[in-house]
Amino acid sequence: MSGSRPSAEDLHSLLGPAQRDSGFKMEGWHIWCGSVLRGEDGRYHLFASRWPQATGFPEGYRQYSEIVRAVAENPMGPYRFKEVVIGKRPGGKWDSAMAHNPAIYRVGNRFVLYYIGADEGSTYRQIGVATAPSPEGPWARRDEALDLGVGDDANNTHATRVGRHAGRGLRGRSEANMGKDRPRGI
Repeated sequence: MSGSRPSAEDLHSLLGPAQRDSGFKMEGWHIWCGSVLRGEDGRYHLFASRWPQATGFPEGYRQYSEIVRAVAENPMGPYRFKEVVIGKRPGGKWDSAMAHNPAIYRVGNRFVLYYIGADEGSTYRQIGVATAPSPEGPWARRDEALDLGVGDDANNTHATRVGRHAGRGLRGRSEANMGKDRPRGI
């Protein structure tokens, strides 16, 4: 690979066929938007969106997506389902109907989970955060979304990012148009 940033051809040459029985799947569910980190226990914790296949793809996520955690001994998997981390809750909250696009980070001695959500019956998406002392939780979710100053709606948001180095503190970022103006080195 030439330079500090590999070309598409370099990356393609590193990829091979997916290993059988790797990754994460659940019968009857669409799985999307995985974010992985290695825990202090040496296991890999995958946070992903899921929604029932019966609700359709992609439209089902808009009202039925929830965030789950799965674990594996190897970053390639296979991952085993452990729990729903962010699911439905009573209406009137910014994320009562759905949670999607998880991005998990370790910040100091806490785990920070960013995601988008929407209230029951709404198509209005917002970005929020939940925190926990470990990947296993317990997860504390906020009753209000974050105000990152990125506009009124996060419908096209793929992920949120946070600085990884303690000295940099937390820095939120919306990627409203994937591939455009993406932050480098985060």
